Amino acid sequence: MRHLHLPIWLSLLLVACRGGANLTSSNDATATMPAVTIASTATRESTVTAIPATMTAGPTALPEASPLPTDPPPTPVNQVPVFRDLYFGPSGESLSQPEFPQGTEEVFAIWDYDNMSGDDVVRRVWTKNGAEWLVREENWDSVKYGPAGYVSDISVFDFEGSGLEPALYELALYINGNFQAAATFEIRASDLSATSGTQLAWVEQGHILMLEDAGGNQRELLRAEAIVELLWLPDGRQLLYVNQEPAEPTGPPWRRHTLWLVDTQTGAKESLSPANLNVRRISVSDDGRYVRALAGSDFGDACFVDRKLLFLDLNEPTVWLDLAAFDTGLNEQPYGFFPSDAGRWLSDHDFEINMRAYCMSEGMETPPEDLALMSRYRFDLETMTAVAAGN
Repeated sequence: MRHLHLPIWLSLLLVACRGGANLTSSNDATATMPAVTIASTATRESTVTAIPATMTAGPTALPEASPLPTDPPPTPVNQVPVFRDLYFGPSGESLSQPEFPQGTEEVFAIWDYDNMSGDDVVRRVWTKNGAEWLVREENWDSVKYGPAGYVSDISVFDFEGSGLEPALYELALYINGNFQAAATFEIRASDLSATSGTQLAWVEQGHILMLEDAGGNQRELLRAEAIVELLWLPDGRQLLYVNQEPAEPTGPPWRRHTLWLVDTQTGAKESLSPANLNVRRISVSDDGRYVRALAGSDFGDACFVDRKLLFLDLNEPTVWLDLAAFDTGLNEQPYGFFPSDAGRWLSDHDFEINMRAYCMSEGMETPPEDLALMSRYRFDLETMTAVAAGN
């Protein structure tokens, strides 16, 4: 187990929960809060040698006897090479992190593997904002990694410039041409500006939202406590922003986040979430109807991580949808499932993301049917269904 932003002792506690062994190295006071409901790098070719057949004829051998088959016997299902549970972190020993600030120089990919051999060919395909970026193919280094464990030394980096470019990155893993796992992470821009056509919105002094129209006219749109995220809706008229508020004096030490919608023409604004939801890390569907948030503080305690997957339909902006709304069965489990990567929009209403949990593994004798719940899920916001789609 690995963790980020937590005391070292907590990370060490979580490491003990992992199954595989590592074999490698303020808001406007006049605004009204709505009632909100949660609806519960070299390429090598591999050589495969066929297993020859041998048959020794004795005195009683029949001339008509058929030759023995030359194909090797099929590999038992439980011995098929496999990658699973892919996620990203700032080091090879960290817990999952779905996004990183601008200026991040290196991000590590971490995943489990079983039943690997030197004959297996591994292919890693990296994409950036949907376009192919880096491709690596090589034989599995069985001396270095062995047949089972977890990989923790693969990374993408930029040490010579200003760090990795702000974008949505994805890694897809293949063994012998067969897809195994995929996951995403996001590098978030730190300048807090957003464009829509000829309009520009940006944040000054950390809390003043400014707007410039097509004619170059600039004006102050609003002031908040601290604006930490900013997104245009596709209509080019409305903006979403995340406001960071002070921590409660008698509550947890982390700051809370609220989501707001503002009409840039009228200046009218609407609060979309209460502070206790801690909504942040937002993305919007291409048609601008749905908002996805990775809410929570990311605080971890043993097997629990405070990170939730939430959706909001802007046609019904008082109802946040959580996992229970999609009948995934994850909420009924004792493991505490949480989103482990940034996910991605597949269409105007389909979203895909990896869900994982700690303190569950084969070594801990977790039932196989429970382990299968740790998967990629596709959420359809039109039908309100979710389907497990593999690693």
